[in-house]
Amino acid sequence: MMQRKHEVMVLVAASTVNTGPVKGILQFIKNIRQPDINFHLFNFWKHNNPVPDPFESSTLEQGVPCKFIRLGRHNYPLMVADTIRAVREHGITTVQTHGFKPSFLGFCAKYFCGINWVCFMHGTTAENPKVTFYNFIDNCLQRFADVTVLVSENQRKKIFGGKDPLRVRVLHNAVDLDSPAKVSPRSLPFRENYGIAPNEKLVVVVGRLSPEKGVDVFIRSMQLILQKNGSVHALIVGDGYEKESLVNLVVTLGIEKKMHFTGFTDTPGDYMIDADIIVLPSRSEGIPNVALEAMALGKPLVATAVGGTPEVVKNQQSGLLVPSDDPEALAQAINQIFQDHELAERLSEGGRKRVSDYFSVKERCRKLVDVYRSLT
Repeated sequence: MMQRKHEVMVLVAASTVNTGPVKGILQFIKNIRQPDINFHLFNFWKHNNPVPDPFESSTLEQGVPCKFIRLGRHNYPLMVADTIRAVREHGITTVQTHGFKPSFLGFCAKYFCGINWVCFMHGTTAENPKVTFYNFIDNCLQRFADVTVLVSENQRKKIFGGKDPLRVRVLHNAVDLDSPAKVSPRSLPFRENYGIAPNEKLVVVVGRLSPEKGVDVFIRSMQLILQKNGSVHALIVGDGYEKESLVNLVVTLGIEKKMHFTGFTDTPGDYMIDADIIVLPSRSEGIPNVALEAMALGKPLVATAVGGTPEVVKNQQSGLLVPSDDPEALAQAINQIFQDHELAERLSEGGRKRVSDYFSVKERCRKLVDVYRSLT
């Protein structure tokens, strides 16, 4: 029996390829090689964006062409019309969405064009009331999808209809063991640039500078760590609207000589590879890619036990888990690894084995192929 051909429109709203959802999208587009499945990646294009779009350039570097839906500030009919036109032009049979605007267009494509809709839910943030409202609408819309895909079992309790095992599936994120985190062609002399001596310990946090990432909690834990060990430095890798308040907190605590903000980077692996410990101090998470990348790199990991993180990190085996919003517990775990070499080695080896056994790209792609082929 001939297999049905699946022409899949993958719709995402992103300005960079370095977000967790986009990393996952490019991962499966590049690795799923099935004759009955063909992908069409779409993003949104603003009229004032440079041409060629930097997102498009980045995906092309990875061998994935990208097309665009025009983004009108308040012109949703324009976006709907563009989406319907693209569905018909490319013979799309399934639309796969990532985010609020894509979910709205996926809903429209399903009912105006009669195609399947697979809605990915990557976890929610609460940056402001507007984002909270969008998350709520996204949650309502996903009830109409043929399949809703979550990144952790923990999300089920937050998703309307999340207990339905047939319509709501869980696909954990995955990591490439051979290339866990993107690095520069040449190593960066960042230790010299930040005044970090070769024999000093380095703790690295990678993530968006927004409240749910808990960077302020990590900063307070560093103050406690430095009271016992003055030879530790920390790098905050990332950017976001909280940066100014976080820098002010560092200055207020008097630890600015030991805390360094790198800003946004396309190559976070440059810093992660040189870390002695990688910390994930989040207040909320879906499935944290940083945790998978840290374990794949063989780095001791300290993370908060929130969201889907305990599904990835097994306490005392592949990392140390601590409560969220607890600087003392975070500091204690970091100090424990610094003081116990055998523990650090055990966590490094256990982390790499865990991602190899349970979070491989091959297994994630297999499960996603099953989702496509289950659609009628």
